[in-house]
Amino acid sequence: TGIGITFNQKIKAGTGNITIRETNASGAVVENFGIGSSVTISGNSLTFTPTSSLGGRRVYYVELPSGVITNMAGDSYVGTAYTFSTAAGTPQLWVWGSQDYDNSVKTGILGLNDVVSRSSPVQLPGTTWEKLGTAFDYAGHVSHMAAIKTDGTLWTWGSNYQGSLGQNQQHDIKTSSPAQVGSDTTWASVSTNFGGTAAIKTDGTLWSWGYGGWVGWLGENNRVNRSSPIQVPGFSGASTGDGKITVGNRNWMAVKTNGELWVCGNNNEGFLGVNSTITYSSPVQIPGTNWNTVLSRSSYWSMGGKTDGTLWVWGGGVGGSGRTGDNGAGANHRSSPAQVPGTDWVTDKGGYYGTASCIAAIKTDGTLWTWGSGSQGQTAQNDEVQRSSPIQVGTDTNWNKIGGGGSHFIATKTNGTLWVWGNNDSGNDGKGSLGLNNMIEYSSPIQLGTDIVWTSDQIAGGGMQSYVMLEAAP
Repeated sequence: TGIGITFNQKIKAGTGNITIRETNASGAVVENFGIGSSVTISGNSLTFTPTSSLGGRRVYYVELPSGVITNMAGDSYVGTAYTFSTAAGTPQLWVWGSQDYDNSVKTGILGLNDVVSRSSPVQLPGTTWEKLGTAFDYAGHVSHMAAIKTDGTLWTWGSNYQGSLGQNQQHDIKTSSPAQVGSDTTWASVSTNFGGTAAIKTDGTLWSWGYGGWVGWLGENNRVNRSSPIQVPGFSGASTGDGKITVGNRNWMAVKTNGELWVCGNNNEGFLGVNSTITYSSPVQIPGTNWNTVLSRSSYWSMGGKTDGTLWVWGGGVGGSGRTGDNGAGANHRSSPAQVPGTDWVTDKGGYYGTASCIAAIKTDGTLWTWGSGSQGQTAQNDEVQRSSPIQVGTDTNWNKIGGGGSHFIATKTNGTLWVWGNNDSGNDGKGSLGLNNMIEYSSPIQLGTDIVWTSDQIAGGGMQSYVMLEAAP
């Protein structure tokens, strides 16, 4: 769609370019338009059309320097500028990576109605996707995925191990395209991991299903498997925003509207953060009342963000791998939250993410920082060195959202571009997990494609899969 500007008198072309920038006068240049070639003038109006789609829900700055247009007498207009906002675009969900679960079993985890792995992004059919489930991996693999549509319905696909799809089917069923969970239209957020799923409804209730037989992590104070959603007894007041629910390795964690953080299930190596290693089959609270978001990993560790801009890490091996970010000052295992240095972290969903052994986080100034294991280039420092305290990635100050998979990261910038780095393996099928149509490991961020429509905060990944939402041009 073209961009038009109307003046109070007839105009004609001068010399120079009209420029679109991001956000304001100091924003990055999106495109230049030559006044004599790319701009159409008719009477008192001019129009020009960007060659690439602009992202939805974005602010742009149009710069008209002095002399670029004149009135009919040839008098130059004083330089001027305008800002405009784009409408919300059409949501699309794009996926890529491996369809293998354990390098032999095909699960249809990408949701494309087949079991073929993809080495570059492919759109999952539908234009009403709204929220992705956080899909964390177990032993480098993910078994199933979930997402919520704009009408509040919940959809799952992949392996139904112990009923984790919530479809009330036998546990060995595999579904390679999204299938609706029941008929409810009040789902607000969801998270998955190997063998289980947990989700929050708009009324603040928490529901779980899947493999409850090992540690009773479903929160019912028993060890029963469930193949359809069941409400966690006595739990209410869950926050319905993004990043408020996470499923780890047979446990879940959820933030309430009052800022409390509650956990349940497997507590190996202090995984739950309640200053013990006792497993709980009903919810218990982590101290504090200003929690904002939470993220749990299958490799027995977790992290969360508070409303005061602080990040916290706890669980197995977080000290030894440098994930606490405190330069190795504490113990290897932490059974209660340990603060990462700094109070200016973005703690909303997409502000931070952890792979199996590395963390990447964005600060309020738009800079990106990493720490932990760099064995597969995850720290984005162009090496494979472990960092035990946060180190800045490059000098850019326009990082927007961060997510990823088992050992790779996916990030967006405020200009709508998409970036990836880290492990690019995908098992035995010869398809990379970074979406770059190769299997090369990257130890610094590399742009995926040239589109500038990756403006959503919905980024998820499994062990070797990636799921990212974009907003097509409105």
